[in-house]
Amino acid sequence: MPVLLCGLEACPLRKSDCSSLDFVVNRFFMKLFKTNNIDVVNYCRMQFNFELLSVTIAQRSRKFAGKYRLCDNALYPRLARSAIGVDTVLTLDVCLYVCMLAL
Repeated sequence: MPVLLCGLEACPLRKSDCSSLDFVVNRFFMKLFKTNNIDVVNYCRMQFNFELLSVTIAQRSRKFAGKYRLCDNALYPRLARSAIGVDTVLTLDVCLYVCMLAL
């Protein structure tokens, strides 16, 4: 689970991706407690302090973005100042981060 979260914090996710991850958590709790009632599942998650993955990933992504903007990487300021756009810079940031993880 930690490896999955580490990789996903750097990747832009669509709403459908987040919903799919939340579905896995909800189904896990449904099977664990042998219930189909989502209210019971939400109550159990609350009692175990187990956030949905979409919430956890959103928090970790914000933290990652803040740390990455403060890094001393020489390539990031050049990309940010260029005229290629924010989305392209974010995509390049993600690619650089994933490459650093691979090393």
